[in-house]
Amino acid sequence: MNSRRCAFLFLIFVLMPALALAQVHEGNFGRYKVRVALAPGTSLPAQRMDKHAIAPGADRMVLSVTVLDKNINVSPKSVAASVQVRMRSKGRSFHTIAMHTNVDNGGLSYIGAIPVRRDRMTARFIVTVRPPNSVPLTIVFHEVLRRTR
Repeated sequence: MNSRRCAFLFLIFVLMPALALAQVHEGNFGRYKVRVALAPGTSLPAQRMDKHAIAPGADRMVLSVTVLDKNINVSPKSVAASVQVRMRSKGRSFHTIAMHTNVDNGGLSYIGAIPVRRDRMTARFIVTVRPPNSVPLTIVFHEVLRRTR
C-alpha cells in the first residue's frame, strides 16, 4: 500500500472520529421522535453550561435529549417529558445521569453532564422518556467517549 493511501486511511479511521463534535442517536416511536446528542464539554456556550451548574471541561461530555411530537401540522415541536438516562462504562454498574430542563430559542430539551474518567472509554446508555399520556420510549446505544484536549 502506498504512503498516500496509508495517510488517507489514517485520517479517515483515526482522526475523523476524534474531530467529531457531536454524536446523535435517534429513535422513531409513532407520534414521537427522540433525539439524543453527545458533545464535548468544551463545545457548548458557557452561558448554557452555567445555567445548569455544569462546569465546562475536557473531562466531561454533555448529553442532550429532545422529544419531538411529529403530529404537529407545521413541523415537529419539542415537548415536555419525564427523562431518565442511565449509563454504564466497562467494569462499572449503571448509574443515573442528572438531567436538567433547558429552554432555548423556543425549544425544550434536557441536558446532563457525563464525566469521562479516561482518555477513551466505552459506555452503554439507556435513555427512557415518557411524554404526557404515552408509554415509556427507550433508546439503548453504546458510545465511545473521549476527553478533548
